[in-house]
Amino acid sequence: MEQTSSLPQVGILGGGQLARMLLQEAKGLGIAPKVLTASAEDPAAHILADITLGALDDEAALRAFFSACDVITFESEFHLAERLAKAAEGLDARFVPSLHALAVMQDKLQQKALLTRIGVSSAPYDVFEGEGSDWRKWLGGCFEKLGEHLVLKWSRLGYDGKGTLFVDQPNLEAVPVFLDAAKTRGAEVYAEPRIDFVRELALVAVHSLDESFSCYPLVISEQEQGICKRVYGPAVAFGVKPTLHLRAEAYAKELFETLDGELLVNEMAPRVHNSGHYSLDAAECSQFENHLRAASGMALGLTQTAPAFAMLNLISDIPLPAPPLPQVQAPFVLHWYEKNEARLGRKMGHINVVAQSAEDLRERLREMDLLDQRWLKRLRQRTPPKKEET
Repeated sequence: MEQTSSLPQVGILGGGQLARMLLQEAKGLGIAPKVLTASAEDPAAHILADITLGALDDEAALRAFFSACDVITFESEFHLAERLAKAAEGLDARFVPSLHALAVMQDKLQQKALLTRIGVSSAPYDVFEGEGSDWRKWLGGCFEKLGEHLVLKWSRLGYDGKGTLFVDQPNLEAVPVFLDAAKTRGAEVYAEPRIDFVRELALVAVHSLDESFSCYPLVISEQEQGICKRVYGPAVAFGVKPTLHLRAEAYAKELFETLDGELLVNEMAPRVHNSGHYSLDAAECSQFENHLRAASGMALGLTQTAPAFAMLNLISDIPLPAPPLPQVQAPFVLHWYEKNEARLGRKMGHINVVAQSAEDLRERLREMDLLDQRWLKRLRQRTPPKKEET
């Protein structure tokens, strides 16, 4: 589809599944985004013939890409804001979100400082001073101040369970390796108390260039080994108090619900998010379409959803080339990312479903789990046998 002349040329940094879904939703808007990605095997490259290939840390490749775009948005918040700013010097391309916002969002310590300034609750924390400091002494102080069960986190580049370490006295063997890995990534390490929470909640919000703002419903997000496994909602249909929903809208961020009924902000992401993938089939306007609308200065679409809905991530538990598709039939909808190989913990696709009530959805959730189990079984059955040693 050709770009409508009155709309800005959108460029997307990254060619993974998020870029792929943005491209799919752009077709109905008269928008033809450009994509810069490192490999012709990336998910977005399978549906965009004239994809731009280039390293995302190559300043020359970035500058050439920015020169052809009016608006730049991101698939990931892990691009160095300083590098992007340097590559864009003297060009007219606008970044959505801004590079200042990106710099804050890509560093969790900056996020926590921001939350403190605006009066939004988050978990207490203590920062490791780094090289030359006695990490055992630091942890001892953290156990005294924050409690006997701690979570260590990287300030940067942590996602899908990476960059997080649960520690308890006296089980500290993994701490030095965790600290060294943070150092190689240029990340600080901080400790938080392990929060006792009823459930993890998530909220996707959209804010347009014309100052319009809208939220999707608060949803329940369930994790396995630090990776989002499934999302369902609206949360108020599954026991979450409406007052928490209203507070979450006010925060418009991803949240924890603690045992005393309070909300604590866990983290924020300045992009389309896994917790909003259900919107492709459950909402009048998906998070991907609304992201493009917001970035292009268009009116935001409606965020109303079906009475109940769910999303299940298809996460591989083995390495396997050319993994098989799940066998999915209506009312379930498969979104397959066309990744050329499965790896441990890699998201290969997701399944969506909508229902007319919370009770109906509970049955659908059980059926989704069975679909997932059958797909994982097929993966294991197709695992190539190991060669015998001679």
